[in-house]
Amino acid sequence: MPLDPDFGYAVKKAKVYDDEGHFEFTDLMPGSYVIMASFDFTNSYNYSYVSGYTNYYNYWGYTGSTTNYGTARSSYVDKANIEKRVNIEKDGEKKEVSLKEM
Repeated sequence: MPLDPDFGYAVKKAKVYDDEGHFEFTDLMPGSYVIMASFDFTNSYNYSYVSGYTNYYNYWGYTGSTTNYGTARSSYVDKANIEKRVNIEKDGEKKEVSLKEM
C-alpha cells in the first residue's frame, strides 16, 4: 500500500524511556500507523585461522607436520531499520507492540 502524500506531516517521534526499549505514543486518532525504528550498532568478534603448516623431515624423509594457527579480532558497524504497521480501532485504545523480529 503506498504511503499517503502527507505522510511527512504526520510524523511523531518518541524517546525510549527505559533499559528495555519501551516507548509510547499518546493521543492517537483511530487509523493505521507505521512504527519505524532505526539504529546503528557495532559488533566485534575474535576468530582463529590457519596461518600455515610446519613440515618435519629427518635423514630418511618426511616425518609429519603440524598446523599453525593465528588469532585475530574484527569488528563492523551496521544499521538496522524496522517497520511495523499498527491499527488503532478506537480512541484511547492501548496496544502493546514488539519490534523484535522472531
